[in-house]
Amino acid sequence: AIHAAGLQPIPIENVYEGDELRTDVPEVARRMEELGVSRVLCVLSTTSCFAPRGVEKLLELARLCDAQGVPHVANNAYGVQCEMCMKAISAASRHGRLDAFVQSTDKNFLVPVGGAIVASADAKHGKLLMQTLRSTYPGRASMSPVLDLFCTLLHLGADGWGALIGHRRQMLPDFKRRLTAVAERHGERLLLTPHNSISMAVTLTPSGRAAASLGAALFVRLVSGLRVVTPTDAQKTICAIPFTSYGAHTASPPSAYFSVACALGIGEEDVSLFLKRVDKALAEWKRP
Repeated sequence: AIHAAGLQPIPIENVYEGDELRTDVPEVARRMEELGVSRVLCVLSTTSCFAPRGVEKLLELARLCDAQGVPHVANNAYGVQCEMCMKAISAASRHGRLDAFVQSTDKNFLVPVGGAIVASADAKHGKLLMQTLRSTYPGRASMSPVLDLFCTLLHLGADGWGALIGHRRQMLPDFKRRLTAVAERHGERLLLTPHNSISMAVTLTPSGRAAASLGAALFVRLVSGLRVVTPTDAQKTICAIPFTSYGAHTASPPSAYFSVACALGIGEEDVSLFLKRVDKALAEWKRP
């Protein structure tokens, strides 16, 4: 979308803080100064993302954008269901500049893929942006995402949706504890990502078999939400920008790993069945 609009994205490499990837705020500031703020349309940050990446340092970015007069938009994909993400958005909106944040309806409201909600809590910059955005509606777009969301919210009600959010929050510590036990049983470990309360990542030590084969083995066992990432020197070019180890959020991940999410709608039976299949697949993958 950025490229199609005739704009140029400037990726900023994340930096490791322990196991976790976080925002390199000084580098964002340096690139702003290098380019000149008049040439920067906005800073595009991310709240919810696959582990080992954590929530962006949203408040620091918001203060930087406010000081430089640069608009700031956040991708809040799964974030509505996550207290940590929403607190970060609230703080950034109140104490810095966060013009808007965008979230998926499918990830947060259990509806089919295809819809998104653009919102703002920035009293100074958000109101005008929302008015401008509404005025661009062509009147010919499909209403299916709106209808899906409307019907789902009527069915769940505020209490029902709130209960799902509460259940997800309660499930996370136990899911994390049990996933840690499975990982350790096979000589792996759960990466410590304290700023990501949705996604978790587990190391994959080389076993003589390609890490991707573990993902394939789980996929045929109907485990479709797990994501295997393998370090590689190969580059993938998107819109003329080369990325090394594309999908890992960094050019140099220290090891292969898989990530999995504790997302809205998950149940105890889902977790138990998932861990059972991962345990079996890891044993087969590690077998000489």
